[in-house]
Amino acid sequence: MCKNKMTDELDDIKIVESTNKFNAEDYEGFRSRIAKVSKKQVIDYFPDKVTTDSEGSPVISNPYDPNSTEMKWVIEIETKPLPVVTVKDGITIPVTPEKLVEIPLKDGSVKNITVTHQFGLQEINNNGNTEVVISKNPKAKLWAFMRAKGVNKVSELKDMLVTLTAKPSKKEGDNRKYLKIVV
Repeated sequence: MCKNKMTDELDDIKIVESTNKFNAEDYEGFRSRIAKVSKKQVIDYFPDKVTTDSEGSPVISNPYDPNSTEMKWVIEIETKPLPVVTVKDGITIPVTPEKLVEIPLKDGSVKNITVTHQFGLQEINNNGNTEVVISKNPKAKLWAFMRAKGVNKVSELKDMLVTLTAKPSKKEGDNRKYLKIVV
């Protein structure tokens, strides 16, 4: 009996180990310095949606909208590239500070891993002009983060130490973990 050429090609596909051996859990509790602090405008996937209740009063909600085109201002902090680490007795130790984690890209280049976090800024309307400010509201994370770091200006966050943590993906059925900055 003659085998189909397509079946032969499918059966010849090799199964190989992953070339990327990066494990986010190895960086649990790791301390890294902030390399960059920037103000940028990003898409707001949780825009304010104003509706009215049964009594006609306005109700503001923030549902997720993947098609949103509304923009918002944020402060983004980014860590220095992460070094290759080993874990001994539950303690994360950099192999050498100069040896960085490198992820190979399809074009043959490599990318270093950094961790970013975005803090929302408040936009207030001041006589028809929109002004971007740092809110001191107890729910405002940027002001609380700045107080915890003992700084008064956003630019002073550069070179401060932050702690990293590995958080599981929020997608159902996804068992990956992602690095986040503890805020």
